[in-house]
Amino acid sequence: ANQTLLRYMAQGAVAYAAIYFVKGTANIGTTAGNTFGSSGTTGSITLAIQKSGSSYRNYLHMIRYEGANTTIQNNTMGSISLAHVAGSAGGDVLNLNLIHVVPNSTTANITISNNTIGSTTTASSIQTTGSATQLYKVIRGITVTPSGSYDITVSNNTIANIDMTNIRSNTV
Repeated sequence: ANQTLLRYMAQGAVAYAAIYFVKGTANIGTTAGNTFGSSGTTGSITLAIQKSGSSYRNYLHMIRYEGANTTIQNNTMGSISLAHVAGSAGGDVLNLNLIHVVPNSTTANITISNNTIGSTTTASSIQTTGSATQLYKVIRGITVTPSGSYDITVSNNTIANIDMTNIRSNTV
């Protein structure tokens, strides 16, 4: 019920992952899917950063996998707010990667399927909050960062109702 899952008071770069595997084979959600937040409301999880001082990039992940073989399926993520705490310095980047995979083997076999990111019925299920003068905010549903040839299957996932209002733009 509207709980803050994570609040950082940060100097420099920080990273957070609710589920994080660095090596080996991982089956995430294959027996029973994981639920992060709720599919029917907004704001049940708040990911917030407060910082001052030098520039930095923050990476927040619901699921992050760095390995050779994984199946990530049947996971539900919604009712998540990406916030910037008042009083923090601007000009930095706050990244939310909901499912992020970094294969670390040339024989990697990665499957990402049947995940729901955001709600199909609730508007702004995953959203940014705050003003456009605060941190740059980035929300990525599913990302795979390849550095070679792999067997990667991404199929039958739903990504819906991500609201990127109150975002800061840059002028070059």
